[in-house]
Amino acid sequence: MAAYLKKRANLVTTAVYDVDSGMTYLYNPDVHESTASLVKIDILADLLYEAQESRRVLTAKEDVLATKMIEFSNDDAANHLWTDIGGRDAIDSFNTLIGFRQTFPSYSWGNIETTPRDQLQLLKVIVLPNAILSAASRAYESDLMENVTPGQRFGLGWGSPAQGTVGLKDGWYLNKGTGWQINTSGYVQYNGRLYLATIMCTKNPNEAYGEGTVTTLSRLIWQNLKP
Repeated sequence: MAAYLKKRANLVTTAVYDVDSGMTYLYNPDVHESTASLVKIDILADLLYEAQESRRVLTAKEDVLATKMIEFSNDDAANHLWTDIGGRDAIDSFNTLIGFRQTFPSYSWGNIETTPRDQLQLLKVIVLPNAILSAASRAYESDLMENVTPGQRFGLGWGSPAQGTVGLKDGWYLNKGTGWQINTSGYVQYNGRLYLATIMCTKNPNEAYGEGTVTTLSRLIWQNLKP
């Protein structure tokens, strides 16, 4: 991976957690980058947690908005749910609860600065048994992540085995100062192997360049962690 990235013009930071071995692998671990739409799985996790605390299920409206937000990366849906959960203060409290240590909150969800190490904490809460999200909540969010529309499944979606189960959320947006921000985060399960990964990269000259980077890295991760 390091050899490949030396040839790239962008700035990449990555974290991988191998569930079988319990090992965490980091590349540029202290680099902070913008979440972009990556944060939408965080918004949903917070919403599910708040619903649990209130001993209720999601409303029909929340279910529709959550589906649009995750499967189609709809920003209007994200804005509605961001307001519903309580915005910056609510998600900052939730992120502290699940173990974030390197994330800077923002009143604009797409401008939250984070690291892949923190994003692994979120993925663990979504994917693995824990005291924060119930099995039903984790299954709900995982189902949406596994059904993201094909055109938004670059990164882990394109770089993982076609037969595998891949739940993910990608993020992308053009920053006038730093170029394209391209992110992919999620989990890969296939043939007895399960791992969680987040790849974030900025300073991309265009969208395709960043997508190519995160997809190639996703493929290299699989090649090194496959059974």
